[in-house]
Amino acid sequence: MAGFLANVGYNAGISLLPANEFNKKGYFESKLIVGEHDRLLESLGYTWQDIRPLPLDWLQQAGIAESKNRLAHIFQFEFAGDHPLVLKDPRLCRLLPLWQGLFDEVGIAPCYVLVLRRPEEVVASLLHRDGMPVNKAMLLYLAYLLDAERYTRKYQRVVVRYNALLQDWIPLLAELDSAFDLQLGELSPAVVEQVSQFLSPSLKHFNAVPGQQAAPDVAARLAERLYSALAAPSEQTDREMDDIRASFEQHLASLEPWLSEAAQLERLKQEVVRPGPLFHKIAGQGAMAQLFWRDVGGGISEAQSVRAPLAFGDGMQCLRFALPAAVSNVGGLRLDISDRPASCEIVGLRVVDAQGGPVWQWPAGTQMFEHCSKDMRLIDPQDACVSLRVVVTGGDPYATLCIPQPVVDQLAEGWSVLVDVSVALLTASVPPLLDLAAQRRQSLAEAHSALQDMALKMAATAKLAEAQQDQCRTELLRAEAQIELLKDIWLSDGRAEIL
Repeated sequence: MAGFLANVGYNAGISLLPANEFNKKGYFESKLIVGEHDRLLESLGYTWQDIRPLPLDWLQQAGIAESKNRLAHIFQFEFAGDHPLVLKDPRLCRLLPLWQGLFDEVGIAPCYVLVLRRPEEVVASLLHRDGMPVNKAMLLYLAYLLDAERYTRKYQRVVVRYNALLQDWIPLLAELDSAFDLQLGELSPAVVEQVSQFLSPSLKHFNAVPGQQAAPDVAARLAERLYSALAAPSEQTDREMDDIRASFEQHLASLEPWLSEAAQLERLKQEVVRPGPLFHKIAGQGAMAQLFWRDVGGGISEAQSVRAPLAFGDGMQCLRFALPAAVSNVGGLRLDISDRPASCEIVGLRVVDAQGGPVWQWPAGTQMFEHCSKDMRLIDPQDACVSLRVVVTGGDPYATLCIPQPVVDQLAEGWSVLVDVSVALLTASVPPLLDLAAQRRQSLAEAHSALQDMALKMAATAKLAEAQQDQCRTELLRAEAQIELLKDIWLSDGRAEIL
């Protein structure tokens, strides 16, 4: 659905998740937003696979306001410009209350599209991709869809059946245009062809056969009831949806010991796959980040520095470097992000005055570091959208901060340099780095293939042009011969006969 809207002119974001074997046409999800959503859920003790309802007061819990600010920052970058936008991530089903507050703050009136697939197809997809047990996948289907229905109830929304989208998208687009007053106008033949090629039958990987499920349990019966209610919105009532939700919550209550144990097992599994909180706490004990300043024309010394404690594997944190009275005549600032090998993601750099008022903030997408030591490597510096990934590998990692000199000249006692960063041990960062390397190899392979195709097309074009040139030469020689013949006849004794 998001790809369909992107093909008719909607902006789906800049830093999209790459396609893979499970979705070869792409996900049309911002990897920055998905990453922040995962961090937010982790801060609450959840993952995207968690069936348990979020805490009633989750919006008021520590760190949520900072996560909202980061999402607002990412949102401004991802969807800059005048194009209409489409925002997609399944986690939105559960995190919509936060986004609705953000939309209110930036003056956006959202329109929601609920994409409805048969529960059996969703279960088959989760089983194939994640190896998720059938009963858990069915409960997850209910949890996400019920949250999505509840949080979008008072807003403009349209329920779209996935099969209908693939079978005949033109009347569906007209329905969306009418419901949301999109004012799309008539699509060009090129766009129609592009959309038709995108919405191919290959997008449907699993087909449900209603009525062939063996002895459906409570969750399966509720999922079928929910699907039927949403598939016939003209007959749907809020009372019916509330009744389904009440039955689902009652069923979850009976499963509570199993749900808590499953959540613990999921966290333990993550700890096996990558170092968890306890490992980070022990290995990162006493870790520090350090900010140095140098006098104009001077060097760097420990006496001209301040430190901030660094927490490993603890989600996003704000390092505060409060400047002492000794700061004066500063020529520049240097950041040592970690005193031990680590993988860091920096999402913000700010300067505030003694009262905490903002003085300067790193503009996303611009250079943050002027110079890095050989022990501090930037990963994809040209792709630094709203975050910068750094790998610290040695004993003296540092980088000169690109803070404008007029701001540096103002630094005084009580002012602070703030750095928003998440830090992990290198052992925890190996899997994503390997994923990044795999993505780069895939991009290079695709580029190489495209160059080969282009070379073949150019060779075919050159061969065709050569053949056309040969034909033109032949025609030219034939015409010259005919002209010579006519000239000979004209000048011969037969001229009178021609006249």
